Amino acid sequence: MSKSTIDELFYNLYGFYPNKAGQAYEMIVAAALKVITKDDIKYDQRERGIYSETLYQQDSVVYKEKFKTMIEAKDYTINIRKVG
Repeated sequence: MSKSTIDELFYNLYGFYPNKAGQAYEMIVAAALKVITKDDIKYDQRERGIYSETLYQQDSVVYKEKFKTMIEAKDYTINIRKVG
């Protein structure tokens, strides 16, 4: 399988390729948020919904004071198509 441009960027930064497609972009987004905001950023988190109590996977979560901002990141360069 060919690597996306984001995968190649990740490899150039970190020296390895992540295990699954799209993961490089998610990890770069989390790292960039950490550098830009200086907030507590966690990668690949599970958060339970307040009302539904459903467990959701989030690519990144920003923890700031009593608030959480959940981030969903998609690598559109994979197969050069939009994500559904």
